[in-house]
Amino acid sequence: MTPDELPVSVQFLQLITAKWVVKPMYVAAKLKLADHIKSGVTDVVSLAEKTGTKADMLYRLLRAQIMA
Repeated sequence: MTPDELPVSVQFLQLITAKWVVKPMYVAAKLKLADHIKSGVTDVVSLAEKTGTKADMLYRLLRAQIMA
């Protein structure tokens, strides 16, 4: 099903909630998480240390990315 085939109400809901998907992606890119993971850093605590973030908040960000 293409986006144009969705009911207007669903299309509208997708527009409203788009930032829930885009914002975590932006933050992950800004923190260069993919680069750190590629270099071998895979646990949340180490990633938090590398990025200067709090481990619990970074965990939530990563969970948001998985759920998207």
